[in-house]
Amino acid sequence: MKTISSIVEQYIKKKPFLQSALAQGIINLTSLSRIINPEIEQELGKDVRNGAIVMALKRLSDDLEFRATHKIIKVLKNIGEITVRSSLTDFTFLVS
Repeated sequence: MKTISSIVEQYIKKKPFLQSALAQGIINLTSLSRIINPEIEQELGKDVRNGAIVMALKRLSDDLEFRATHKIIKVLKNIGEITVRSSLTDFTFLVS
């Protein structure tokens, strides 16, 4: 059975820019819910309140933020040793 949250998640995953904006918390959830409401209602086949979509977006944004933070930590742990070098000089010689 399709739920509002699953349909909202599918919709957001189809639009990477929205996924990024949600993860960063820079998007107005109420305005976004008003915009996507007709598509969610069409997919679900019944009336959907904006508040339900806002809650689904809020839960999804929290999850996306957690995933992004967790990925960064995982990458940093797997980097290993880092060597930083400065004042390097590059010489190029012409073969004569």
